[in-house]
Amino acid sequence: MLRSSRPIAPILATFCLATACSEAPLADTDANGVAADPVISRALNDPLMIDPDLAWINEANAAIGYHGNHALPVFAPDERAAALARDAARIELAEEGAIEELPAAGNLDDAESLTGLSTLREILEAVGAPAECGEGASDDLAWAAQMPKAASIIPHGMVQQAAGSDTGDCKLRIVRYLTQIGAQDALQYHYTRAANAQFETSYKSGKSELIKGEKAGEKVFADIADAPGGLRLVTLVHWTN
Repeated sequence: MLRSSRPIAPILATFCLATACSEAPLADTDANGVAADPVISRALNDPLMIDPDLAWINEANAAIGYHGNHALPVFAPDERAAALARDAARIELAEEGAIEELPAAGNLDDAESLTGLSTLREILEAVGAPAECGEGASDDLAWAAQMPKAASIIPHGMVQQAAGSDTGDCKLRIVRYLTQIGAQDALQYHYTRAANAQFETSYKSGKSELIKGEKAGEKVFADIADAPGGLRLVTLVHWTN
């Protein structure tokens, strides 16, 4: 298990981002043991297209060097580990003040949910980010260690994908990770994080659960969905423009 508040060593990401994102669906896979749910499987295992030849996927360039962006196998659910992660998350929040209570949930339109999106274009459209935010985007484990505090990863979360871009006036960060803590605790964690950073924060429920924070020129999203095996899949997006 990995604590996200520290630099993250080889965990990582299966994003393959590019300026012209492919919209063609990719085959589902049972890697990481999550194919029991095709939406979660697609989210975790399908690359977000950018490199048209996807050479690194079949290791065609293995002689050049190790790509280092394959996710670790998913951890097995464990009640004790889940309790430790929950306690660590609450201690982290309490150190900065009160833990916020969730407001009543608004209705989340399917188009607002980030669960199951598999191209950079889809994610940018869902969060309302300009297309230029995706220019020069790359998949790299370093992006998971560069999330702002408002978009922190829950302690002991296991990062599965990460990508980002610092192009022109736009900075973009996208991370998908798994956590063992319950959905309500995960929602409360991300809601409090955004509120503590002075974002105007909202909560919506539907296809997934979504925490959204916004202030001038900056937005943060935490989309939370149940994954097989009692885990939660969290999609974090932060962008400034």
